[in-house]
Amino acid sequence: MEFNSRVALAVVTAVMVGRLCYLVYLLIAANRAAKRFGFGFAFASSPQGKSSHKIPRKPKYIFHVPRHSERKVRHQPRSRKPQVLPSHSDIVTKAEECEEYVPDYFPRFLQLPLEIREKVYHYAMDGLSTRYFVQAYKDISPLTVAPATLPNLCFASKQLHKEGLAVWIRRTRFTVLKSSITHVVPLMNFLSAVDGFKHVRMLCYGDLLAYGLKHQRVYITTGEDLAAKCTGLRSLIFELDYFWLTDFARAPAPVKLAPKKEVKKRLRLEPVYQLSSLRKLKIEVVVPWSRGKRFEQQGGLTRLTEIVTEGFEAAGRGGLVEVQLEMVARRLLVGT
Repeated sequence: MEFNSRVALAVVTAVMVGRLCYLVYLLIAANRAAKRFGFGFAFASSPQGKSSHKIPRKPKYIFHVPRHSERKVRHQPRSRKPQVLPSHSDIVTKAEECEEYVPDYFPRFLQLPLEIREKVYHYAMDGLSTRYFVQAYKDISPLTVAPATLPNLCFASKQLHKEGLAVWIRRTRFTVLKSSITHVVPLMNFLSAVDGFKHVRMLCYGDLLAYGLKHQRVYITTGEDLAAKCTGLRSLIFELDYFWLTDFARAPAPVKLAPKKEVKKRLRLEPVYQLSSLRKLKIEVVVPWSRGKRFEQQGGLTRLTEIVTEGFEAAGRGGLVEVQLEMVARRLLVGT
């Protein structure tokens, strides 16, 4: 029995070795066929232990080249006729000929007369205030004057800004309330920068004459000098301290009017009398409550009226200027 089992084992081993050899033979044959005809995979190994056949790998990035870049075709340039664009006037003329054309702007605004353009500026400034209060230490901008003052029309061009600013100055009353040079300098600088003295029509200021006489060592521009530069001034309003109409008596001394010749010398209103365009002059004489009745009884307003009337008559403008004098009583007054 033992012999039979050994024989059977040997036979099985021989059969398996034969089949294994036959399989190796098939692999070698397939490898040779793949190398010869260029298909399939290589199963045999190279002498170094690695396959000599390289398997192609998929590229990481694929760039697609357009077809037209591969073709080199020369195109003959086409002959183009010179394009003639119509002028702006031709377009407007052709559009005006159409019946349904309704323009939303007027392209010939600057071709209108200056009087009509100024009416347009007045219409654009209809909602603006006609009063401007000059403040101390606050410069007036020659470009915008103040925020939300000039309409947008004035910023379209330099010419429109210049014309619109001139119209704004003519329709505005400049008011300087306090007797201080710090209130006058901003207005003088602004009018000098924009050449606006000739456009001022209405002016109102306090008793700047008192400040000028009090500080004669450092001469400043007083109220009458400012009014004299405004050659187109039509309405002038200013306050006057009754102190300059008296003999400089202090309380509790009674009010005593100064001679007419002395008052004329103090007021120095000769430049105002020479304003050819002036039509209205209003002077408010400020008197303290304690001396108002006495000043009125002595005829202080009457004397001032005579002085101003004689001044306009001497300048050849008698009866052309409306003169108004009012007495304003106040509780406190500087100089009393």
